[in-house]
Amino acid sequence: MMVVRLKKEKQLTTKYIGGLLSMETYSLATVEPTYRYQYWNDVVTRRCAVASHKTLESGEKFHASFKASTIDDIQLCEMSASSHSWRREKHHIKNHNSGEFLLAAINSGKAIIQQEGKEVLAQQGDLVLYDTAKPFQVHLEPKSVFLLRIPRNKIINASHTAEQCTIETIARKSSVTGLLINTINELSKINHSELTPLTQAQLVDSIIGLLGATLDIHCSSKSEFLRDDIFINAKNFLSKYAQEPQLSLEEVAMALGISSRHLTRVFARHGISPMKWLWDYRLDKAKRLLKENPTLSITEIALSTGFNDSSHFSRAFSKKFGVAPSRIR
Repeated sequence: MMVVRLKKEKQLTTKYIGGLLSMETYSLATVEPTYRYQYWNDVVTRRCAVASHKTLESGEKFHASFKASTIDDIQLCEMSASSHSWRREKHHIKNHNSGEFLLAAINSGKAIIQQEGKEVLAQQGDLVLYDTAKPFQVHLEPKSVFLLRIPRNKIINASHTAEQCTIETIARKSSVTGLLINTINELSKINHSELTPLTQAQLVDSIIGLLGATLDIHCSSKSEFLRDDIFINAKNFLSKYAQEPQLSLEEVAMALGISSRHLTRVFARHGISPMKWLWDYRLDKAKRLLKENPTLSITEIALSTGFNDSSHFSRAFSKKFGVAPSRIR
C-alpha cells in the first residue's frame, strides 16, 4: 500500500540545548484533489491519534489546514476542515497506545464525540476531554478547533476527577474555564522562537494547572446537579408513598439506591431532614383535605395521610399550625 505524506507548506523548527520545540503548518490548498483526503488522514493520524478516517466530500470539495506545535511534552493542534469523521478502535489502541488524553476546544464549528456509550455535542466555546487509551468516534465540522494532546500522568496528577469528566461538555461557565480557553487561543499565537526550554515547561505547568482546576470545578458542579436530582427524586418518592405509616428513611434510601446517611446529607443542604419533610408534607396535605373535602372525617383524613390514628394526627397538626384540625372547617 502506498503511503503518501502531506508535504509541509512550511516548517519552523527551533532547537535549544536540553529542549526541542517545533511548529508545523499543513494545508491542502496546493494538493491534488485525488490525494487530499489521504494526505489529511496521514497528518491527523500522526499528529493526534492513530484512527480510521472518513469523509463524505469528494477530493475537489475537501479542504483542510492543520497547524501543530510541540511545547515541552504537550502538543497543540489547530485544525480547520470540511466535514469528516475518525474512529479509533481496539486494534489501533493495541498497536499504538500512548495513553494520552485529547482535549478539544471548539473555537467555531461543532463536534460530536462518542466514547464508552456516551455521546456529546460540542459547539463554540465548549471543551471536551477524551481518552486515546479507549475506543472513540469523532464527527467534526470544524471551522476552527484546537486539540491538546496531553500525557495521561500530567492530567491525572492535576485532577483526580479527570477520568470522570470525559465525554462531557465543559462549557465556558466559570472564570477559570474561560481563562483556560483564552490561554489555548493565545498559545497558538505565540512566537515560538522566543521560548526557552524553561519557558516551555512553565507554560505547560500553567496550562495543566488551569485544566486541572477546570475539571475539578466541572465535576463539583456536576455533583451539585446529582444532589439536586436525588433531592427531587426523594421528594417525589416521599409524596407518592406518604400515606404509608411505616415508611422509613432506610426504605426511601434503598429505593433511590443510596445510603441513609447520603440521603440525610442531601436534605441537610436544604435545611431539613427527610422525615421532617415527610411529616410536613403529610400535615400540609391533611390541611388541604380538611378545607376541600368537608365530607371526610378527621379520622379518614388522618389515615389517608400516613397517620396511625386521629389522636396522633391532632397533636401533630396542632403543633404545626397552632389550631386543632376541627377548627380548620
